[in-house]
Amino acid sequence: MNEEFKIECLDNATVYIYNPYHYLVILGLQRSGVNIHSLIIPSKLNSELVNLPDIKSGKKIIISDSFKSNSLLKRIYSFFKNFYTFLKVSNDGPLIVANDRSLLVSIALRFSRVNSMVLLDEGALSQILFREKAINLDSFRYRSLIDRILGRYPRCEHPKASYILTEDSSLINNVDFSADKIISIKSFVSYSLRYLYSGLDLKVNDLSSSFLLVTSPLTENGNNGNSSELEIIDKLLRYNPNETFYWSRHYRESQNKYDEIFMKYNNFIRLDDSISYLPGQIIANSFQCL
Repeated sequence: MNEEFKIECLDNATVYIYNPYHYLVILGLQRSGVNIHSLIIPSKLNSELVNLPDIKSGKKIIISDSFKSNSLLKRIYSFFKNFYTFLKVSNDGPLIVANDRSLLVSIALRFSRVNSMVLLDEGALSQILFREKAINLDSFRYRSLIDRILGRYPRCEHPKASYILTEDSSLINNVDFSADKIISIKSFVSYSLRYLYSGLDLKVNDLSSSFLLVTSPLTENGNNGNSSELEIIDKLLRYNPNETFYWSRHYRESQNKYDEIFMKYNNFIRLDDSISYLPGQIIANSFQCL
């Protein structure tokens, strides 16, 4: 597949993204000549992107956030509100999404005019497929009656799935896609990465012998108490006083969540938020972190 055809197959897309890395990929695609018809983005993510260049699109739609920590009533309300939004903004071009198992995406694909879907891999698609099959191998390919009604398929097996965008095509080894349907996005995101790296004071050599600590919004999702997270990191730093740890903040974690840790230890360093927008595996590969 030539480069021109790659761009053509993505043109006039409706894009649904929900984390900063997705945004950087789409920004890079646009700078490479891809026209974005509609950009659908959650409100929390939208507020985190003020320091990044705008993605120019025909429509920019801010949808409601829906987190596990929200009440059931709020999540139900957000779902139906967001589904109605999908039906309004979807067009005849492809739908670019990162999670084809999302209930919202599945229903939107079933009832909207979208004819094709492009799956955006964050670098862990192969591992996710392996884990899902290992957990329930016998029923992995089985679609329940509810799945059939809602138009939900096993991951990467939706009939409208046409291409996969991935950082490293060599990692896609559990996906039944022909090679010409797997598009490397390295060249497309180069603009976004250059933009981030140009504003970074740290050099690769500064990080080559350091540790990268990537955290998740466990407290924010209601999965864990904040004290437990602090206790784990405190022990890690206390027992390794001669090591340097760089913290990559998840965009949904509060800015001051670990303030008391920063005040207590000088070997705990906050990475710039724009660098934290990248998935942990990409930060590690780019900066040679251990």
